[in-house]
Amino acid sequence: MKRPGILSIIAVFAVFTVITVIFSSCDSIKGDPLYAGKWQITETINSDNIVYNTVRTLELTKRSFKEIYVIRRESTGKISAIYGMSGNVKVSHSSYIFYLEELGTCVRDEMDICTEEISFFGPGTSYYDENILFYEKAVRCEMEADDTHLWLVRDINNDGDTTDPGEELQFERV
Repeated sequence: MKRPGILSIIAVFAVFTVITVIFSSCDSIKGDPLYAGKWQITETINSDNIVYNTVRTLELTKRSFKEIYVIRRESTGKISAIYGMSGNVKVSHSSYIFYLEELGTCVRDEMDICTEEISFFGPGTSYYDENILFYEKAVRCEMEADDTHLWLVRDINNDGDTTDPGEELQFERV
């Protein structure tokens, strides 16, 4: 008679263990991945004897991205251009796909000068429709993150490699 009691206790313990493992793994899936957060990289670009300081900011969540690229003339500090992209992030087994939903540009003041403010435009707007030809709508990428850095590799121009400028970047957490 004692044997069924022990088997019952073992069975209850086994079920309890399995339920605990399932719930703890579900909780880890619900949390934000390590890549989620705000990241930034600064660079200097020389073009036609003009020096530009650039700041690229990437905000990532589990399912979305927003990237803003600000270009300033070093000599004046004035903004030359702002480019923005936002959309969805899909996760596959070993890579990520950024799906472009909106394009952004700076808001211009009354003198047609680029301000620090940015507006985003989606399909059907003139800005999006005129500029989407210069972007890939779906970009597969590889990401690796730790507490302070994000490594991002992507073929932005879809030419089959990641050797072009801006395709392999190391961001710092902001």
